[in-house]
Amino acid sequence: MPHLIKNYNGRILETQFKKAYATAAQVILLSKNELGVSYLAKHCADVAEDYESYEDGTTNGVEPYPNSSNCYTTLYKSLNKSSTSVNGWDKDKYTVERKDPIRTFNNKAEVSNGLGLAGAGNPWVMRQNRDGIWMQFRINEGKLYITFDVNGYKRPNQLGHDIFILYVDKKNDNITGIQQSKAYTDEELENEHFDKEYQQARAGNPCNKTSSQKANGIGCSWFAINDINPETGKAGYWKNLP
Repeated sequence: MPHLIKNYNGRILETQFKKAYATAAQVILLSKNELGVSYLAKHCADVAEDYESYEDGTTNGVEPYPNSSNCYTTLYKSLNKSSTSVNGWDKDKYTVERKDPIRTFNNKAEVSNGLGLAGAGNPWVMRQNRDGIWMQFRINEGKLYITFDVNGYKRPNQLGHDIFILYVDKKNDNITGIQQSKAYTDEELENEHFDKEYQQARAGNPCNKTSSQKANGIGCSWFAINDINPETGKAGYWKNLP
């Protein structure tokens, strides 16, 4: 019985994920048309040529993403247009500040706000869409990131289960998943040098059942899109959620 319940819950999350992904794709298309650009991610996330940053963390004061403000306005405006139901929807006022904690992919740790996902996404402050999906856009690290919570207020509130971080490919504006590149052991993490704590949390873009990293799940979106089990490399992501 527990196995059947697990499979059933996985199918529900998969369906909700596909719906959220389709909504995000529509937002990107609407935003491109609104702004009149050929490549939205390149327009929004290309770093200004005269921007400089220094080793001490300071910059030369130039705005790194000169088109970011207009891009944010257009993206959220397009999100509001992405659903056919308009009853009870009032422009763009539905910003949600999450109160429940976010857990890692394997539920071993709580994801620290501003640490584990630093730079890539902010699932603690999101926009609630008409269909219950929460979504957030972030321009940083030279990328246009998209974070979505496929079921909003409902649990499990775990990375790689109902919360995912993706980015928009600058070459073709396709929404692309982040993929784990290496599954670090605790010993490897201890022996590796990291300048900042969040770099250790995100090292290798973790998505596996054993990692104790506080960003475990940040690298799950590629596997979710392609329904690949990160442990085996074979089909069955949604059937094998930890």
